[in-house]
Amino acid sequence: MEGKMSERVRKVVAGLSIVTFLGCLGYTGYDEISDRLAKKHFDDVLKKAQNSGEIQVAGYPDDFVKDPRIMEIYKQNKDVVGWIKIEGTTLDYPVFQRKDDVNRTPKDFFYIRHGIDKEYAVLGLPFVDYKVDLKKSSKHVVICGHNMGASDDMFGVLKHYNKHDRYCGNNPEKAIEFYKEHPVIEFDSVYESNKYKIFAIFLMNGAVKGGKDNKKPDFDYTAFADAAADFNEFINQAKNRSLLNFGVDVNTGDSFLTLSTCSYELDDFRLAVVARKIRENEDLGAAEVENNKDPLMPKCFYDEFGGVAPEFVTKDYRPATAAKAAAAVDKKLGFKRPKDEYVMINGSKKHRKPFKVICDMVENEVGSDFPEEAVKAQAITSHSKLLFNNKKGDVPTVGLKPASKRTKEIVKKVMNKGIFYHNEIAETTCFDCSAGRTNSSKDVWGFESPYLVSVVSRYDKEAPRYEQANVFSCKELKKRFKDGLDLDLEENDIKPRKWFKTLTRTDGGYNHEMIVAGHTECFSPSRGRKVPITGHLIRQYVLPEIGSSKFKVGYSKKRDSFKFISYGYGHGVGLSQWGAKFYAEKKGWDYVRIIKHYFPGTKVRKIYK
Repeated sequence: MEGKMSERVRKVVAGLSIVTFLGCLGYTGYDEISDRLAKKHFDDVLKKAQNSGEIQVAGYPDDFVKDPRIMEIYKQNKDVVGWIKIEGTTLDYPVFQRKDDVNRTPKDFFYIRHGIDKEYAVLGLPFVDYKVDLKKSSKHVVICGHNMGASDDMFGVLKHYNKHDRYCGNNPEKAIEFYKEHPVIEFDSVYESNKYKIFAIFLMNGAVKGGKDNKKPDFDYTAFADAAADFNEFINQAKNRSLLNFGVDVNTGDSFLTLSTCSYELDDFRLAVVARKIRENEDLGAAEVENNKDPLMPKCFYDEFGGVAPEFVTKDYRPATAAKAAAAVDKKLGFKRPKDEYVMINGSKKHRKPFKVICDMVENEVGSDFPEEAVKAQAITSHSKLLFNNKKGDVPTVGLKPASKRTKEIVKKVMNKGIFYHNEIAETTCFDCSAGRTNSSKDVWGFESPYLVSVVSRYDKEAPRYEQANVFSCKELKKRFKDGLDLDLEENDIKPRKWFKTLTRTDGGYNHEMIVAGHTECFSPSRGRKVPITGHLIRQYVLPEIGSSKFKVGYSKKRDSFKFISYGYGHGVGLSQWGAKFYAEKKGWDYVRIIKHYFPGTKVRKIYK
């Protein structure tokens, strides 16, 4: 009886297994068929778009370029924003963008799993990161697309640049040869057409936040879609990590394009192909290239395969060398007055007359009530800042306020004055008031400048915003530090009254390296990696309400809250606006002496002959 029952159970289990297998097979087959249908639809639309002649499309935006390929796709899907192509390869596709991806996690970005008809499709479509503003000619365009492994569909062709890819035989010579044949990426957005030359190729763990196990990447290159990011850090990261060494000149004045796709060395790996915009009259051919025998890899790569990470080499990629060469050609001065003089601000390359911009900037910064010499110093500082940024191709964000008659009269007197260092326009910065001394650029932003150094500003304690107090509950601080710097304040079981300790101070006396609840390092959103905790990072990413990074902290157990008392207002680098006011009033300094004090080693001279 027992044997018959066992046999009956065996048959039932076997039957259920067959049914389950057939069910799975049916589901898999349905998924494959759906994807094939989606791909066939896409291929049909793509073929028609690539062969389009001159067409008219109802509702096509007036400010979009009249590209027949894009116009044909627009009839099918209004999310289209451009066309990506690598000549001589299968990568020749329309590109899409969904601004509402801001409300999705990276793994759920819309076009990761949707086709041109917006129906589910495993292969997805190439898409621009939602943070990128193509209309303002973003400094860094990030485009993502799938690499399904053996296939070259979508961004699958990018694996041929990857010397570690198993589908390419792990062969550096093959990767080098592929680059030599395909060194340039073309991206035609709906606003402008550009070509980019590849200068770095690297691998990264979970190249977008929210990867496997919600771990952050060692370097989040997508964060640099923000034009205000530190692009010297971006170039250093890309160069140190590149699988191949390219002889492509790069500087922070360039604009960048990154193609991001899946890679299969480890789970949730990404391959990034990074290029910079082709310069005027530049050769489009391949640059010198060689195998990088020891590129910096993500930490998890060494954990899995062994080896030791190489030393991270930091270089200054600001275009100083090019500027000096230009100054040497014209010893008298580096600027010639253009026929249509303009400056570019607030993300727009629209031409704006400098006089109005400088007047409105000065009104916003110090108003018209400051002493005339202090207003002049501010005007020259603002003008120099704009010229420095525009000359290297940046479009800075500035505050504007309609200028008063007095401000216009003062600015007019110094409109042809600029701040120079060794015949180059200087990178000038300003802030409200210091904590008694200014900060150096090295202490705040990590780069050294011979004229952005710490100097005394003796009267700043009299400024109205010199000292301020801010109170935060313990609960709020926990959330802010977790969101801003990925720090768990409860992780080390340290009492709140001992959470904050300053280890070192800047030359200006501001809080520099700190211990926060037992942590000495935090994740830097701008650098995409762990860095020492500093007072500047706390103010920048956690507590922007506090006046400056010079602060002391008190804890109230009764209220379970923290009181931050800060001194000075602003980052502290460059011209102290209230310091300039007090030196003009109390010491009788003119604008030249004020500027030379706050920017040591510089000269005030005519901008145009």
